[in-house]
Amino acid sequence: MGKKVMQNPTISLRDFDTFGDVAAEDDPVLEYFLFTNAVESIRNNESFLVLGRKGTGKTAIVRYFTETGDSTSKALSLRGYPWNVHAQRIDGGASDIEAYVSSWRYLIAVELASLVLKQEGSWHSNLINSLENFLKDNYGGSNPKLEDILRPKKLKLNKISFMPSVMGNQLGGVDLERSPKDHQFGFELNALTSAIMDAVRDALSWSKAESLSLHFDELDQGITVLDESRERMIIGLIIAAREIGEKAKNQESL
Repeated sequence: MGKKVMQNPTISLRDFDTFGDVAAEDDPVLEYFLFTNAVESIRNNESFLVLGRKGTGKTAIVRYFTETGDSTSKALSLRGYPWNVHAQRIDGGASDIEAYVSSWRYLIAVELASLVLKQEGSWHSNLINSLENFLKDNYGGSNPKLEDILRPKKLKLNKISFMPSVMGNQLGGVDLERSPKDHQFGFELNALTSAIMDAVRDALSWSKAESLSLHFDELDQGITVLDESRERMIIGLIIAAREIGEKAKNQESL
């Protein structure tokens, strides 16, 4: 009886339409998303930072939270982010390691403000009206682009938006372009951020949403050399996100 041998078929590269998408995040990853302990940990507010090499599924987790749920989660990609602009928003009164914490706190607060105003069932109050007026005055609407939040040279403040106080003095505006030696920048920006967060909490209490979440992605996009300035900015984002998350869990004022 003769032995049968299976021959391997010859395949030409011309037979392939594609070798897959350029990046894994462009694939339909949610169709075969594997629910892991990391997802549960993030959902339960036990973890706020996911680390991993490219292709390990970080973007898939962001998409899971922002594309399969409701409108209470928002993905914020730092692909193409104007790091050079952000580098100028430095708090000269803080330590080197915390030089960019104030600017990230403010950016996160504005993104949360934009997100909460989209929630169903939100009722208007004086604080919510102030929030809408602030965003309209400074960004032309309630949904500013991520790359534009720190771009203005000065933030406008008035009686129909916010006029927070620093050491008993009301602020009529906050200059974002400062000398690195200016020690008032952090105090003023933190006071404004606190006012925004108070309004966000008020708007959230009127809405049907129980919580809000932001998911930053692609922090390493475009980095070939991690210089000192970029390193401090990334550290600032991590510290700011952790502080806001902790205060939110404990229902504390920012």
